[in-house]
Amino acid sequence: MNKYLEKMKALFKEIEAIRTNAEKEERAMNTEEIKLRTDKQNEIEAIKAEMDSIDSETKLKDKLFGDDKTNRKIVDDPNDNQKPKEKEPVYKSLGEQLQDVVAVKKSPFSKEGIEANTRLTEVVAATGASISLPSDGGFLIDTQFSTNLAKGVQETGKLVNRCFKIPLSGNNNGIKLRMMDETSRANGSRFGGIQVYWTDEGGTTTKSKPKLKVFDLSLSKIMGLMYATDELLQDASALESAVMQWFPNEFGFELDDTIINGTGAGQPLGLLNAAATVSVDKEDGQAATTIVPDNMIKMYSRFSGNLSTSAWFINRDVIPQLYTMAQAVGTSGPLVFMPANQMTGKPFNTLLGLPIIEVEQCATIGTVGDIILADLSQYALIDKGGINAASSMHVQFLTEEMTFRWTYRVNGKPLADSPLTPFKGTGNTRSPFITLATRA
Repeated sequence: MNKYLEKMKALFKEIEAIRTNAEKEERAMNTEEIKLRTDKQNEIEAIKAEMDSIDSETKLKDKLFGDDKTNRKIVDDPNDNQKPKEKEPVYKSLGEQLQDVVAVKKSPFSKEGIEANTRLTEVVAATGASISLPSDGGFLIDTQFSTNLAKGVQETGKLVNRCFKIPLSGNNNGIKLRMMDETSRANGSRFGGIQVYWTDEGGTTTKSKPKLKVFDLSLSKIMGLMYATDELLQDASALESAVMQWFPNEFGFELDDTIINGTGAGQPLGLLNAAATVSVDKEDGQAATTIVPDNMIKMYSRFSGNLSTSAWFINRDVIPQLYTMAQAVGTSGPLVFMPANQMTGKPFNTLLGLPIIEVEQCATIGTVGDIILADLSQYALIDKGGINAASSMHVQFLTEEMTFRWTYRVNGKPLADSPLTPFKGTGNTRSPFITLATRA
């Protein structure tokens, strides 16, 4: 096939030379030149037809008799002649599929490249890639492996698992939800403006109606790249191990980070930047890089989340503060926080009845975000299609490395636009997301 390609290139150069020669002499091509040009064009068409025939023959043979490389075959059930035939999986691992991607990119018209292309197109159609132009695009990962990758993100992210997840399908690239617009619990504002009145028998009342808002969220994209050397690609199991562990872990870590710290510009809107989040002031005279019992109590008093789905999220630097935190009563005070089974069991258990979860993405001690009280069921996270992959051998051609690109379409933000004013009390607003102001 490579010889055919070289022959076609040579013929095209000869055709170009005929035309260029006539142009240099500022004349039209004569009859002999036109005939010669037509003959070479016909020769090109004949070569192309032969290449197509070989390609079709290879695909037909592979379809009828299977392929030794993947042991793919048709399985018949001898106990049921009416049972439809089933195919065994084309690939046993993600590493095998990625090896075929490399084979197509490096030598598309070789025997190995054609066989690899046949297997890839049987699993999933190419996205913009042609067998003759490897740089056009790449192959999607087999659905089975794509699902496993997406699942890895969900299992790795400590915050992702707690969010209100909305998977998108079809041509949808975002979501719009009609929601009750409630920013205050005062009379006439509850449930977006619904109000009822006491009245005498036969009396009338004032009408009211709810105010609605539109929750609008569109997909963003998170991307990762990996360069794989020929040595690594020769070991399918090693490549699969790298992809199945490193990228899901990193995607999960980055998603958790943006759920807390995201700007909302091309990425999820984080709790620390959300208008709905309430920040509780530090105590008068409170020392820097400390947490005192009154901080926790006041954070809890401003909290409006569902207690069954809520938790404290802390940086590990906060742990020493929790173990030594005491409330002064007279000349001495009891410990406020006591770990489960004291120091012989779990490292820590609950604070004010809610679980404590240590996450790297929280800020260090003394900085806003070092401890967060949150109900992440009030944080919407949309995604679509799991993790997709494309590949190219041209980016790192000089170092003989294959480039794999992984993308995940996802976005998120709090369901609420602002804190909630309580019905009665001091007027302090409440929220399902509470932080403690910086103690510097």
